[in-house]
Amino acid sequence: MVALLTAILLFVPAQGEKGKGKGKKKNEPKEIEDIDPNGRFEGGIIDQSASWFLWLDGDTWHLRTGSTNRKTNFNGSIKVKNGTVAACYGVGLDKGRKKAPSPDQYRVNGERSEITFTFVTAGKADGINFKIKGDDAILEFSLSSDGPSGPRRVKIGKEKQNPSGMPFRLKVPPPEDPKSKKAAKKEDPAE
Repeated sequence: MVALLTAILLFVPAQGEKGKGKGKKKNEPKEIEDIDPNGRFEGGIIDQSASWFLWLDGDTWHLRTGSTNRKTNFNGSIKVKNGTVAACYGVGLDKGRKKAPSPDQYRVNGERSEITFTFVTAGKADGINFKIKGDDAILEFSLSSDGPSGPRRVKIGKEKQNPSGMPFRLKVPPPEDPKSKKAAKKEDPAE
């Protein structure tokens, strides 16, 4: 009887504590990452082990897969909240053989709210460039590969920062005002 009572008392606190710490789990991604996507990093893409590369140049986002000579299958999606995909095109994608579909594919859904893609990469870079329309747009990236995968395989912006988890979210920065660029050039004595 004492053993039964002791066993019950040991398990009751553990069950009662289930509600504690209902916040984010350790590997759960942040609501919106605090990562600057602007600028391409220095160095190559194809000399890296299986990785994703993402950067923003002006109003164009660049997503690339990189892999050494080992053939790697990459797939994923980009969901757009509070905006739409204004343009999207492939870069470095294989055309496929006669009467066979290309192993590299991407698709924008009819609502222009999601891009899905599959790339087979070996010794070169595959990817897409895309533009987003919407003042408060948020992008949700879900990226994986058949090789090593996870947030440490994603390199974002000039500093090649990693997101906190997968999927991860980035806010689309507001477009730069062309007038402010011209004003900055006039004030810069180096030019």
